[in-house]
Amino acid sequence: MDKKALSAAIWKYGQVNSFEEMAGICARTLVGLAHASGGNELEFSCDQGRVNIVPESIPEDQKN
Repeated sequence: MDKKALSAAIWKYGQVNSFEEMAGICARTLVGLAHASGGNELEFSCDQGRVNIVPESIPEDQKN
């Protein structure tokens, strides 16, 4: 799947379910990437804007 198809599928998910739920899934994925990179702040950008991810400290018993 190319990035345009992925973007369209994510947008469709928001239309069918809810954009709040879709955004939560995307946020959780990006925060997971930040934690996997050693807990560092990450920044993603595209032609339409920029998103900064600041991971929070998560207690071990709450990680999944």
